[in-house]
Order: sequence, then C-alpha cells, then structure tokens
Amino acid sequence: MQPRFPAPRAFDSLAVAPRPGSERGGLRLVLDHLRRRSTLRRRQALPESRLGYLFDSLAGWQRQATWLRLVDASRDLRAVAERQPHLFERWRAPHISREFDLATRARILEAHYRFVEREFPARLRDRLLKGHDVRLATLPLGQGQMAYLHARAPEDERSGELGLYLLNGQKEVVASCAITFGGAEGLLIGGVRGAWAYLGRAATAHFIRASGGARPRDLLLAVVRALAAHYGILRLRGVADAARPVERRGKLMAIANDRFWRRHGGRPGVAGCYEIPARDKTSPTARGDAFGRDACQVALRAFARQPQKS
Repeated sequence: MQPRFPAPRAFDSLAVAPRPGSERGGLRLVLDHLRRRSTLRRRQALPESRLGYLFDSLAGWQRQATWLRLVDASRDLRAVAERQPHLFERWRAPHISREFDLATRARILEAHYRFVEREFPARLRDRLLKGHDVRLATLPLGQGQMAYLHARAPEDERSGELGLYLLNGQKEVVASCAITFGGAEGLLIGGVRGAWAYLGRAATAHFIRASGGARPRDLLLAVVRALAAHYGILRLRGVADAARPVERRGKLMAIANDRFWRRHGGRPGVAGCYEIPARDKTSPTARGDAFGRDACQVALRAFARQPQKS
C-alpha cells in the first residue's frame, strides 16, 4: 500500500553546518547590526528606544557578539534572520528553555528553519515565514458548530518558533502552544496555554461538550504527536515550568505545565525539559477520541508535500 503522504527526510539528518570561510570579528558584527537596526527603525516602529537599545548592546556586547557570530556562521540561519530580524535578538533573553546556552539556541534555530525549508510544503512555508496566519484545518463539532486549527507566530516568541492555535467558532483561542523542530534536541513544546483569560472556563467546557470529550490542550498535544509521527521524530520534549523563559512572577508561574506533562506521561529530563512519550492515553470518551483522530488527520493534510511529477 502506498503511504498517504510522501516520505519526509530523516529529521536528525538535518545537521548544523558552519559557513565555510573566514569568521568576521565580533565588534564588526555588532556595528553592522546596529546599522541594520537603525535602518529597520526607519521602516517600522520598534519596541525599545534607540538609546535604550544602544545601552543594552554596550552592556552585553560580548553576548551579542557571540550570538551574531553564531548566526553569521550559518548560511541558513543568516538568510532567515534577514527576513525575520527578531532572530538577531535571541541573545537578549532566554529562549525556549532557560537552560539552553547561546550555542544550543543557535543549533536549535538553525535545525528548525532548515527543517521548515526542506519539509514544509512551499506555500505553507512561505506564508509562515512571512508572518501570516494560516488555517491548517476546519473541525466540525456538530450541530453546525466549527472549530479551527491555525498556525502563526507564537503568542510569546520566547516560547518557540511556530505557534499552533485551536480556535472556536468565534475565532477565539481556546488553546495554544509553541513548537520548535530542534533537530537532535527533538521536537520542543513550550508555552502550552488554555483559553484566553476573558473567556473563562465556559469556552473550554463548551468545546469539551461539543467535541464529545476532547480537551483543547490535549487535542493540541495530539496534533503535535501526529506531526512527530508523520516526520519520523522520536523525541518530544516539553519545557518545564522552572525553565520557561516567560510568565514568571516571583516563584510562581502564571500558567503551570508540569502537571500537564506528567498527566501525559512526561518524565523530567535534561536542560529543563520533560521527555514526552510519543503515544498517549485515549480521550475520556470514544467520541472524543474519534474527534481527536479525525482532527489530526485533517491537520496533517496541510503539511503534506505534493509528490513531484515525473
């Protein structure tokens, strides 16, 4: 029997390759970036003041120079950063996990964008890299109700590189997460959230009833697992609360994920991440489980590459 989707390339084979040739000096890279930032500021509003950014660059110029050197050494990462300038700023704050150092961040980012470039269908890839919102799937809930699965930038870019969103019929977010295809570091999952705060619990309860028992966050994790299986990714990792770079309020996290990872079989691993099993328990009801399977199948169609014509 022919496989439903074209076979993707091996996930772990997307190795990070440094750019051949001489390495530019850190100071020169920082000065070049300051000029690039000044040009960008003339085209669009930036969150920080010119003086504030200059002060941060001077105070942390060694970390910035190290990061810019890592970006400059990667042809793939450098090309993406020219289109998405925020990648030049990844040295400023923790990214994905607080325990990832600058070199690990660079490897993960390069692996992610190389993977997206090679494995995603061209139209999906181009729209996401341009910052567009993309509807991946329409999910009938019954009685004329609908839910939608979308992909776009994460709610907080420090959580990962690609945001997945589950929307209700009014296009309100009932669950979201951020994923990053990290090569040998695995498929990293961060920023798992429930419904928008103003919706309260009613929106989640309504979705569970309408879908026959599928919880929104559980459904998103099922979609991520389906993506991992589709691409042959064996390692899934969820970022632990203590290592998350966002939503810290003293010793408390605004949205806790550790219990969520443990409920889905996660075990504490290295670098502030839980190791998540590739398969999970079924939904509480047979109908909810069937809804989850159907949702995953529909979502995968958006990631299916068209076979090349001979």
